[in-house]
Amino acid sequence: MAKKYIIYASGKDLATVPVTQNESGKYYRNSAGTYYKPILAEFDTATLPSGYKTYIGGSHAKYVSNANRNPIDFSIVAGAVLSMNVDVNVLATNPSDGSWCKVQPVGSDYVIALVHTYQWAKGLVKAGSPICKIAPQSVTGFAPHLHLDEWSNRGLKIRNLVLNGDIISQGNTTMFNIGDKIKFNENTKLREAFIIDDKYFKRGLTVQSGAVGLVRSIEIANGGYSWYLMSFGDDCGMCAVKKDGGEYWVTKSTASVTNVDGSKVIVPVDNSAKITELEAEIVKLNDKIKVMDEVIMEKNGEIEQDKIDYQELEDKYGTEVIKRKTAENDRTKAVSELNAYKNGRFIWVVDLLEKLFPKKK
Repeated sequence: MAKKYIIYASGKDLATVPVTQNESGKYYRNSAGTYYKPILAEFDTATLPSGYKTYIGGSHAKYVSNANRNPIDFSIVAGAVLSMNVDVNVLATNPSDGSWCKVQPVGSDYVIALVHTYQWAKGLVKAGSPICKIAPQSVTGFAPHLHLDEWSNRGLKIRNLVLNGDIISQGNTTMFNIGDKIKFNENTKLREAFIIDDKYFKRGLTVQSGAVGLVRSIEIANGGYSWYLMSFGDDCGMCAVKKDGGEYWVTKSTASVTNVDGSKVIVPVDNSAKITELEAEIVKLNDKIKVMDEVIMEKNGEIEQDKIDYQELEDKYGTEVIKRKTAENDRTKAVSELNAYKNGRFIWVVDLLEKLFPKKK
């Protein structure tokens, strides 16, 4: 079957163009800094030449947990012309942020990002006509290459478009059956519903890699996707759907899965309620801290006022205390002098009496 969508780099299908880095940040390099660049179909399982090592910390690693970003870097020389085999509309361009343009094949809702490009066409671009060119390093600051991504924010995989000609893989005819247990090989978005008011993807959970769900419906085609209803619980079996909401929709095109009938079913954890509860508790604690700060400020004000009052009292009564101490000292001195005078008078009286009435011999 012919590929529905093909992106060309100077006439070469991207599926035949060397890749320097995949969606998870994996790349291959030797000690001299030379990259090994297999084509996309062979990239993840490549047998490396002698002297080359696998690295997993590339610039794409930060997008692994983002279902809406899955960029792939293709090794293409500056000036190479990018085109497609179908008519596309150029939706937007940005010469500053990595230099990109967004295009949408006519009749689809895919948004394809061609990053590190320049000299963009505008509006409708007919099949085979130039859309843009790979920019030189002098324009973008990056060594020439194509950073390809899908930006419709629906968790789609650009890899499927490059390899199979459509984001929903045309070569994958596998259908899940009711009762199959499906193991998720990567973090995958689950949805409470797949179409709400003509808009896709009502908020759901992210099921973690390694989790297993039970298929509860036949395949349902909607909006260009293949949907399955799945349930999650400690023991799904064929029991009724759990009342705690353990039932979700998943699209086969966004899930890397394996049929592992008989595996234990793992419940996806939704921490949103706990996060909301903790956020509310933080608000309450902040309010309490604010009140305590106000009390502390008030008490500090009272302490400062007490210091002022004490100083005023000290200033006011300090002189009086000194006066009273001086007066006390004066009184003590006067009493001492009077006692001395009294004693002196007593001696004088005794002497006078002895003179007036001498003792008879």
